[in-house]
Amino acid sequence: MILFAAGTLASILLAFPFRDILKSLGLIFSRPDKNHAAKAARLLALADLARTSGAFALEEALDHTPLSWREAFLRKGLTFVVEGVEARTIREIMELELASLARRHERLRKVWDFAGFIAPAWGFAGTLFELLVAVPNPADKSAAARLALTPALCATVFAHLIAAPAAVRIQLRCDTDMTGQKLILEGVLAIESHEARAVLEERLKAVLGGSGSRR
Repeated sequence: MILFAAGTLASILLAFPFRDILKSLGLIFSRPDKNHAAKAARLLALADLARTSGAFALEEALDHTPLSWREAFLRKGLTFVVEGVEARTIREIMELELASLARRHERLRKVWDFAGFIAPAWGFAGTLFELLVAVPNPADKSAAARLALTPALCATVFAHLIAAPAAVRIQLRCDTDMTGQKLILEGVLAIESHEARAVLEERLKAVLGGSGSRR
């Protein structure tokens, strides 16, 4: 049992930086921002403001309503609009950030993919250790068999009940975050090009894919 736990942990620590392991845990247990309908409504309101009062009104609105740390992506995009950056350049920069976000999530998901992959191997090693070293000539063979199989059982439970769900949770978090950021990207580009409200609404609905207010 100790061999399974120590071996699995050592393999993970050797394969990934400790900060990535901590970040993956934080991503699993943190609360994602799923209220995409509210985000879409805010983008529509900002677009209306830009059409009626001009792009510089966005800057004043941002100054009077500070954005949270979650909305730094939106602040950056609107700043580009206010400064007169071309739509093509805005898209290129913001899509690079989206790609970087996807890579970060992928790297953190791999921590748990690897954990689920390596744990059964160490569970098998623990079982062999119990059979060949710890109890080579047991008086009670049935009790020895149960003891020897414990590492393999724990490894299977860990791989399928902890590691696999953790990897899926990170992937779902990535999908949620990417949807929110894509909403912002389309909203910023629509604001820059002064698109009609109806067109922006359709763009945002296409990003959401008909998922409604919560995804």
